[in-house]
Amino acid sequence: MCLLGEDPAKIWTVAQVLRTIQSSDKSIEACLEAFRKDGFLISERAGTFQFSPKSPELNSAVLELIKAYRERRVTIVEAIYSKPADTIQDFADAFKLRKDK
Repeated sequence: MCLLGEDPAKIWTVAQVLRTIQSSDKSIEACLEAFRKDGFLISERAGTFQFSPKSPELNSAVLELIKAYRERRVTIVEAIYSKPADTIQDFADAFKLRKDK
């Protein structure tokens, strides 16, 4: 999303995105298609994608994401790949009694 949002005038193909971010082509294609369905991208020709959010709110959200990614890349990547907290287990652990030595 950041890649396409940084250059909204550019029309991207899956192969171009693949060369830039070096992921799997199937993963990239699935993500681009999901972003298109969610209203972040348009696809005027098969296999091409362009940043064009369907609302000003989506556009603002992506611009904020791009800014945050530039400023705190590691934090963003960690948040994406971190395991979600198990809040029920955390709550239960709060009541564990420990024996003092």
